[in-house]
Amino acid sequence: MQMQISKLAWGKTVAVVTNTVGAVAIIFVNKHVISAHGFSYVATLTTLHFIATALFSMNIAARSVRTFDLAWFTLATDASVIFMNLSLSINSVGIYQISKILLLPTNCIFEVLLFGRRFSFVATMSIATVMFGVSIATVSDVYVHAAGLLAVGSAVLCSALHQVGVALLRKTYSLGSAELLSSTAPSQAISMLLVGPIVDRFVTGNWSWTWFLTCSSEALFWVLLSMALAVCINASQVFCIGYFSPAGAQVLGHLKTVIVLSIAWIFYEPSGSSRMNQFVGAAIAMAGISSFVICTQQSALQTQLSESQLTSKTAEDQVQSVAGKTVKGSTLTTDA
Repeated sequence: MQMQISKLAWGKTVAVVTNTVGAVAIIFVNKHVISAHGFSYVATLTTLHFIATALFSMNIAARSVRTFDLAWFTLATDASVIFMNLSLSINSVGIYQISKILLLPTNCIFEVLLFGRRFSFVATMSIATVMFGVSIATVSDVYVHAAGLLAVGSAVLCSALHQVGVALLRKTYSLGSAELLSSTAPSQAISMLLVGPIVDRFVTGNWSWTWFLTCSSEALFWVLLSMALAVCINASQVFCIGYFSPAGAQVLGHLKTVIVLSIAWIFYEPSGSSRMNQFVGAAIAMAGISSFVICTQQSALQTQLSESQLTSKTAEDQVQSVAGKTVKGSTLTTDA
């Protein structure tokens, strides 16, 4: 039992570190690809990420998933990418950040409705603290219009469905994280290959494939690096949701936001008021994240302890039952 807990803790650590480092790195890599090399085709870049993940997952044995479940999960994944990019393109940065913040309570609601999960008071207050801190650090300009609100609502709903879908498919089909990745990645890659370039054509007015005709080898290297980082993120994200639940994985997602803000705060030197807001907001968010992680770990340890005690009691009852039957059989034999 102790060895199983140790392996689980090691797996959690590897998944979190890989996901966090990869997510932070890919932000700066993508920024370099877009700003330095003029690759403004965000949906196509996401499509390349899915294709790389699908190629990686070919080395893993896939499990059968019903066509209907695979279809709605793929649709939710593609829609979350499209609406998030659409929200960023037509809304202010502040509204886009609010949509990412609202994803956390939406995940919590889905977990309560679909899995019957109950969040303790400490966990609820920790989540509220994380949301408050991230909003202080990231939300500045807020301009709302009808189309923007529709894009935000759709992005939040579809992104939550994708993350909860990971947990739901794992539970329904008893899939491991690697098996789930290999079962769903190919359909996501194919669907985004059909949709992504069209979305970029609508947003930019150009076809994304024209960029590859004139790009330099250096630019291509940065795109390939972005794809490699995406494989690490997509694979580790599935493991994180499996380990921590959708809400827990989203809390860890805000940890990545805090790290990115810290890097910007140190190296890019924002203006005075913005600098202070980022510092205070990041500190509050980190307090909430730390509290949530501690609360979740304590709950997990209590669950494991209860399961261990229940297993020991069951084994003890079985031994007593067998011993009782043996004694009874011996008595009958003697009487005979």
